[in-house]
Amino acid sequence: MTGLAQKYKEVLYPKGGWVRTVISRKVKVSIVGGGGVVGSTAAYRIAHDGLASEIVLVDVNRNLAEAHALDIDQAVAYRGATRIYAGDIKDTKNSDLILVTVTGPRPPSLSSRSELLPTNLPLIIELMEPLLVQSPSAIWFLTTAPVDPLVYLVHRIFSIPRHKVIGLNWNDSSRFCWAIARILSVPCSTIEAFVIGEHGETQVPLFSLIRIHGEKISLDPDQKDRIRSEIEPLNRSEVSLKASFAATGRYGFVPLLSKVSMAYRK
Repeated sequence: MTGLAQKYKEVLYPKGGWVRTVISRKVKVSIVGGGGVVGSTAAYRIAHDGLASEIVLVDVNRNLAEAHALDIDQAVAYRGATRIYAGDIKDTKNSDLILVTVTGPRPPSLSSRSELLPTNLPLIIELMEPLLVQSPSAIWFLTTAPVDPLVYLVHRIFSIPRHKVIGLNWNDSSRFCWAIARILSVPCSTIEAFVIGEHGETQVPLFSLIRIHGEKISLDPDQKDRIRSEIEPLNRSEVSLKASFAATGRYGFVPLLSKVSMAYRK
């Protein structure tokens, strides 16, 4: 054994062998838009953590979905026995959870997520109809912008119970924690903070509920203004930057995975 391997022996050769995730029950997850960054990232984490026994990646670019499925399958080979593969709408049959991450084209001049509603609503309706036929009892997660009105409209148009249609925008709270950490010079992992409201310009950061190491804190007006000054430009630039990138490729990364795992605890 080389000196480097000896130094990191416990990492390379852990006692008891590699930890393999045991899936206690069958859970089928279908990811529509599985060839994109959000969809494939979610697929990797779900497989890595053993949250599903079966994952189907559906994408208009079938080759890309197949490439991601193969890559993820090999990446988590030591973790467990999740079956992951690319498929079509019919392969989503009897899904327990369906994650929809698809979106229409974003014009480079896009200034607000709400401008995507006329494009993305017909797209979501067109997808939902055959997906519902295949999995009428599924829980639905949407990341497509504008996520708040789309979640409401899906609930109303298809009469899906409200608790079964969930919009994912955890990145607002994550960004809030990130800004607090920068201003207060504390590790982000010690912060608990939340943002409510829409995933957009009218979101509300809850300063009164911030906790650090589990203890509530009070911020002075200057600190609050500095935190807002970190968040607000990012909210605006995220829309324009993703619109620019969307002209040439797929985009988006969202820390949605803690929300994905919540579905299995409900």
